[in-house]
Amino acid sequence: MAMFLVLGFSSIGAGQVEPNAGCPEFMIVGPSGVWMPEETVSFQAIVSGSMPDSAKFVWTVKGGTIIAGQGTLAVTMLIDKAAGDTIVARLRIEGLPSNCPYEATDSVTICRPSPPIQIDEFSTPNGDMDAARLTSAAKEQQNNPTNQLYIIEYFPPGIAESQKSEKIRKIKEHLAKLRGFDLAAVTIIMAEADVFLTKIYRVPPGSDNPVP
Repeated sequence: MAMFLVLGFSSIGAGQVEPNAGCPEFMIVGPSGVWMPEETVSFQAIVSGSMPDSAKFVWTVKGGTIIAGQGTLAVTMLIDKAAGDTIVARLRIEGLPSNCPYEATDSVTICRPSPPIQIDEFSTPNGDMDAARLTSAAKEQQNNPTNQLYIIEYFPPGIAESQKSEKIRKIKEHLAKLRGFDLAAVTIIMAEADVFLTKIYRVPPGSDNPVP
């Protein structure tokens, strides 16, 4: 975890500065590990030495939105969905003597989720299903247990809702009979197309669901 103090004079080492007499020393400590977009993270300022009563703590962030703690020594931010590889928190302390360091930053690494992976696509007649291919897709999900199996069933216009529901029921019934398969690991939605079509995806954690 990198930390830098922004100064108007030379430093004595990476992330360290030669303190001025009478100036408080401070640094930011952020969370460890790798974080995902749309999670919340907190940063804490550690201060030693005397801080003027008039001092103001002003936080700015890159790659997220401050949701709590502005004006204090600890801030919480919500990571943007479209954040880059890192997010940055910067603390500026206003009201310090002009010869004192007044800014510090810290950054956190962001893990971008993998996109959905299409594992099969096939067409079957109205009311039918391809049991072998559904079984194969279920096994792939079981080999990737943190992933969700996402099935889109396409129906031509004019198909009765009862027929659609019956096909979905058959698919769930087949999957439920497979050894070790958890129906909570599958999502099935319906969409419209010119022909009967089944698309099956494996959705990693944090990834957006496929759009029909």
